Amino acid sequence: MRPEYQSVLAALKLLRTLHRYRPLAIGSAPLGIDVPMSDLDVACTSTNLVEFSDFAFDQFGLYPGFAADYVDVSGQRAMCVVFAAHGWEIELLCQPIPIGEQWGVRHFLVQQRLLNIDPRLRRGVRHLKKLGISTQSAFAQILGLPGDPYDAVAALASTSDVDLITLTTERLRTARDAL
Repeated sequence: MRPEYQSVLAALKLLRTLHRYRPLAIGSAPLGIDVPMSDLDVACTSTNLVEFSDFAFDQFGLYPGFAADYVDVSGQRAMCVVFAAHGWEIELLCQPIPIGEQWGVRHFLVQQRLLNIDPRLRRGVRHLKKLGISTQSAFAQILGLPGDPYDAVAALASTSDVDLITLTTERLRTARDAL
């Protein structure tokens, strides 16, 4: 059994090591909806992606599976660094925009709000994730959100807590009644 994500962050001193890149642990693990195949995601920011890649190589390059490559995130170039440690695949995603504006962080914050509003969502999301469905798709499916699940979940960022409560209450009641 792999260790809890917090102990992995601590053992690697990951957040302290990456402090200049304003790291934020996001994704399934901090939300408590991780499944055995979940990775550990850390969002970072830097206007110099080459410098970030070089720094990551210096710090984590000897870990198994280390790789760094440019990726496209919502039409913007980013640096993705992956490696394995303590039974987890770790993904560092660095974008040249502030942390709070990053697509993954925005999803994370919406999902965190939804889970705080109605913790019953956690069980349904984890069930769907175990079936291989992405986190965003699981939330969208449970909440009956139309269209692209990534866009649909991100669109909830501007929704008030009152409206999120209404949405989750109605959707979970409908799901329970269907059973």
